[in-house]
Formats: sequence, C-alpha cells, structure tokens
Amino acid sequence: MEINALQGGLDAASKQVLIQAFTEAIRRQAGITPGDLVPVYILFRDVPASDWGVFGATITLPDLQNPPAGAAAI
Repeated sequence: MEINALQGGLDAASKQVLIQAFTEAIRRQAGITPGDLVPVYILFRDVPASDWGVFGATITLPDLQNPPAGAAAI
C-alpha cells in the first residue's frame, strides 16, 4: 500500500497509527486469522507541497489544516 502525504503532514506516531489501522483492515478483509502475519507492505511518500496540485493550483499544509470558514471538504 502506498500513501502519499504532504511533507510534514504526518509525524512518526501518526504513521504508526495508520500502519496498524491499515494492516488490521487488510487482515479483516482478507480473512486472515488474528495473530497471523499480514503480508502487506505500507510505504509513505512525503511529497513536497510544490508537487501537489488541487483545483488548478498548488496547495500547502496550512491550507489543508486551516480551510476558510464554511469551505467544503476536498
């Protein structure tokens, strides 16, 4: 599984939470018995904001963290 995120958007603890949650979801969906190893690789790519485009423009982490009041979710 590959996860692309804005650089700086996820710290090490957040990544660990996601690794555990995604692994558990895959285990359940694949019918793997609890306690058995789940053969999944999870890769995080921290992508610079300059490489993200949304609605025809680049977007920054603060843009996502602090959307204008009343803005619809992206």
